[in-house]
Amino acid sequence: MNTVEIDNELAALRAAFDDVDDAIIALLAQRQRLADHAGRLKRLDGRAVKDDAREAAANARRAEQSLAVDVDKALVTAVFEVVVEASRRRQQPATPAMVVRTR
Repeated sequence: MNTVEIDNELAALRAAFDDVDDAIIALLAQRQRLADHAGRLKRLDGRAVKDDAREAAANARRAEQSLAVDVDKALVTAVFEVVVEASRRRQQPATPAMVVRTR
């Protein structure tokens, strides 16, 4: 391959990376909306935000899925630690400092 061909292929790959990143961000937004709804339901029923049994089952499912698609299990674990913690934070009840008042 010559330099021009490499540049063209890298440009196409970078565009594909951007598309994947956009899809990940859209999925994270969807997950946040789901977490918001789950938090409302848990508050209505007086349930705790964290469900250890559910999280263990979800972690096991993700580990199996990562192996099935040949993605590093450690990467999946690290990513979902951050994602799940963000979901837990969104499920917490709003405190007075978090409430935005409008006129």
